[in-house]
Amino acid sequence: MNIETGQIIRIQIPVRARTLWLSPAWAVMCGIITSSAFMWTGRDVLIAALALVVVDGMWATVWWGLVDTDWRSLFATWDTFEVERVESMWGAAGSSAARSQHGLARLRLWWQAIGKQQAGSPILSALFSTVLAFLLSAVIGGAAVGLTCAALALTQIGLLLRVRGRAVNWLHGFVDVGLAWLLGHIAFGPLSVLSALTALIFSFSYAAMLDLAHGATPTRRWILPQLITVFLLVFLQQPFAALALLTMLIAQALLATVLHGLDFARTAQLWLMLSMLIAALGIR
Repeated sequence: MNIETGQIIRIQIPVRARTLWLSPAWAVMCGIITSSAFMWTGRDVLIAALALVVVDGMWATVWWGLVDTDWRSLFATWDTFEVERVESMWGAAGSSAARSQHGLARLRLWWQAIGKQQAGSPILSALFSTVLAFLLSAVIGGAAVGLTCAALALTQIGLLLRVRGRAVNWLHGFVDVGLAWLLGHIAFGPLSVLSALTALIFSFSYAAMLDLAHGATPTRRWILPQLITVFLLVFLQQPFAALALLTMLIAQALLATVLHGLDFARTAQLWLMLSMLIAALGIR
């Protein structure tokens, strides 16, 4: 779903219909559970709602605007843009001033003809969401502002990697699940090592699911992080939680024998969400 302001600014909540609908909101909820500090008061409900909007609205929109936009195809149009049209406007003078004017004119015409249509809305939406993310994070607290900075930094790294044609799902998983979980926790209490470790573990599982959803070579990389969580729960003397999590993992493994790629990722995500909830309850 997205909220549009005219046709310029779009707030994505969230853009996962093409891949997975596992929402960062679920990770926020798990983080809130691990904090063991949430109370059903007006203030806590408001803070929880703001955290959901930040991760599932603002962070998601910035990622969509900066990383999901097909910049490589867009930049490829620059080399084949109507150079003759620009040259007819400015002539073929060879001075530095003429070349600068020629370049600016070409950029302006290219942006009006191609760039604005393909990238105008994503860029403005990302800028608007960045400002709003910082404002809402400031209401939650200073630690939330730090996590928003981290989310924006990872998004910028994802942009650079995507432009170079490299994989970014591992970063996307960390923003969608890892940082979202951490925000839910720090919004109500000091972050614990166990909570941070669990958030990181499920980031890798979710990233592996994203790989499958985007057509990567089928692997079982999503198994190991969850198996580590099972051992962690056993170490914490949480046998029932460990057994329940192991059951969720077996269910995913069975699904992997009959489903593959996007079909498996979309079906198995429910089990992954239940695994996250079980782990959050086990370490709280």
